[in-house]
Amino acid sequence: MKEIELRADTAAEYKNLLHDCCHSYVGQRGLLLTSSVHSSLAQITQQHSTDSTALVRAGCDFMCRVCQDEYQLYFHFFSVDSPELKGLLESLCYTLYDVLRPVVIHINHLETLADLCSILKVEMLEEIVSQKGQELAVFGTVVRQLLGDAQQRIVFRAQRYIQTDIRGYSPAPGDLAYPDKLVVAGQVVATEAGLDPDTTDSDSVFDTSGTESDTGGGAGRRRKGKRVAAVDMHDMWYPTVRRTLLCLSKLYRCIDKSIFEGIAQEALSECVKSLCSASGTMASKKPSVDAQLFLIKHLLILREQIAAFDVEFAVTEFSLDWTKTTAAMYELLKKKSRLFSFGSNNAFLEFFLEGVPGLLQTQMDSKKEVDVQLKAVCERFISDMTSGLTVPLKDFLAKCDVIFQLAEKDRLDPASTLLQQPFAKADEVHQVVVQGNKLIKTKVPALRQSLALYLANEETEHILFRPVKASVLQAYEALERIAVRYYSTSDQFIISTPTQDQVSLMLALTQDQDHTQELP
Repeated sequence: MKEIELRADTAAEYKNLLHDCCHSYVGQRGLLLTSSVHSSLAQITQQHSTDSTALVRAGCDFMCRVCQDEYQLYFHFFSVDSPELKGLLESLCYTLYDVLRPVVIHINHLETLADLCSILKVEMLEEIVSQKGQELAVFGTVVRQLLGDAQQRIVFRAQRYIQTDIRGYSPAPGDLAYPDKLVVAGQVVATEAGLDPDTTDSDSVFDTSGTESDTGGGAGRRRKGKRVAAVDMHDMWYPTVRRTLLCLSKLYRCIDKSIFEGIAQEALSECVKSLCSASGTMASKKPSVDAQLFLIKHLLILREQIAAFDVEFAVTEFSLDWTKTTAAMYELLKKKSRLFSFGSNNAFLEFFLEGVPGLLQTQMDSKKEVDVQLKAVCERFISDMTSGLTVPLKDFLAKCDVIFQLAEKDRLDPASTLLQQPFAKADEVHQVVVQGNKLIKTKVPALRQSLALYLANEETEHILFRPVKASVLQAYEALERIAVRYYSTSDQFIISTPTQDQVSLMLALTQDQDHTQELP
């Protein structure tokens, strides 16, 4: 055979002879292998009939060995590649493709499809085909085609999953059982950590590596250190959040970046809508603080988790603007007399020139939507908490503003005008201070517990509480300015407005100093 190949370039007879030999060899190998390959694939299919991933892996491994053996055997006799060899390998590989494709396109589970994409993309193409070069070139082509089918299937199933399991999700009663489920989870984690749930914060437990410090007045000890947050366990996440992140994690390494970005944008947008809907449902049945912290908690989870994906959660959508077309149609109907005019003012001509629809471009960014929703709910939470802690003070200050405006309008002395009012008597103002102090002492511990229960992160708790603290301090400061400016020393003593330090002490969440970060 070597001698024939040497003479093939110089004599047509030898070239034809070489072609006939190659054709005969490939034909005989095809006859020998076809039935054997079909039989082996049927056996593999039967053996792994209940496990799609095992079937694909076993089938690809088998065909990989067949292709390598045939390639090496061919070059044992011939030294020059030929289209006949490629045709033989293609026919064998497409036998595998015909067996596996129906299996792939009927799989519904995202996790199984993701595993198949990983097997085909990583185990076959990257780890085997890329290392063998021409030996597995034909096999690699067929594997890429099968991978494309798997990717199309997983994209289709992901879009379907988003519509049915995220957009169409209806929460069960237990899904919105906040804060009860967080309390129970915290107690379970505390018990597993060997701590007494009755003496441990209900939202989390603390590791024993930190030092203990006494709180004032013989209060209980609190372990410092990193919190082991029970509320951050995946099982505690709202189902649509868990499903969205699971779906994206499965798709991330399976499909092209551009396709992933479109699906991720849709999934994230639907997830945010489901969270807002769930928060609204909670708000109608439970205190607003629970609904708001529920939404804040899960939006923070989303923002933190999607940061791991190195993609843009934005897509650009194009649509037609028919405004000009509609206006041109109205004008056409008004100009019936000029429909058949032969001049430049023909109504039909004007319609075709002026009625061309425009192209609208819309940028949709789900990551930005998460930030916008998070900022909005944080602002509502801060506003509601501030109002709840400063109701008597704000009412008194509002009345004072009205008196000052009337005094200025009538050119009266604001001090005497204010002191003549029944609500501005020193004893009455003192009651305002007492009520404000009582609200802080009763509501702040509950607020502290709610923040810790939902967020389980001291830094985030400080960030949320700092604006509330600042607003309360401003209200007391405004009251103190009025007392100093318009009341006598004896009346100021009766009013007993607390100092800023005293108010800060009442508002203190922990003994740690506030951090310097801003709201998201």
